[in-house]
Amino acid sequence: MRLTLPPEAFAKQDPSDDALFYRPARMVTHVDAAALSALTACYQTRLWPGADVLDLMSSWVSHLPAGLVLGQVTGHGMNAAELAANPRLDAWFVQDLNLDPQLLQEDASQDAVLVCAGVQYLQRPVETFADVARALRRGCQVDSRREAMIIGPCPHRGEITFATM
Repeated sequence: MRLTLPPEAFAKQDPSDDALFYRPARMVTHVDAAALSALTACYQTRLWPGADVLDLMSSWVSHLPAGLVLGQVTGHGMNAAELAANPRLDAWFVQDLNLDPQLLQEDASQDAVLVCAGVQYLQRPVETFADVARALRRGCQVDSRREAMIIGPCPHRGEITFATM
């Protein structure tokens, strides 16, 4: 079954440029301590050592488990200062996915894509996640529910489609 929604379904109330809102760095967390703890625990059970991870809509913190040694961790966001302050990111880039939903990642280059508290801001989510699927390695599935998602296969634990917090 294919769900078709009109473009206005993803329209935002404030028509101003998103870059204006995200210009000042905000070193804050957007969910409470219990949710962050649950998210980190979820990442601990769902990610694996050496995984190449794209932290989509990231900021100054990725909530990744401290002891988990990953491969390349790349962050995407809207504020360079926030991304530069994130100690878990090996690389990062600023891009407005509402203007250009095509990611910079090469085809089949990511083991997992993480999104925490950001999906609701996408105006072109179908295009964005189609491109996420392109960037994921073979065998990955995309399934987004609620605010946090993990996308990608886990070679040690079978397929991962979504992990609840």
